[in-house]
Amino acid sequence: MPDITMCDGHKCPLRFSCYRFTAIPNEFRQSYFMEPPYVMNKDEVICNHFWEEKNKKDENKEILD
Repeated sequence: MPDITMCDGHKCPLRFSCYRFTAIPNEFRQSYFMEPPYVMNKDEVICNHFWEEKNKKDENKEILD
């Protein structure tokens, strides 16, 4: 159970690589952002609350090594 504010990821292009979206929520008590905290800036997605998903981090590390 993550003790974080999660994100429902509604239409966010980063959602599948963000831990705030992919973590398994507590079924009884879980906090969520009221709205996904990302903004689109031309062709760039900016989210100050993005938390890289651990598995994605490991995959990227293997590619770089």
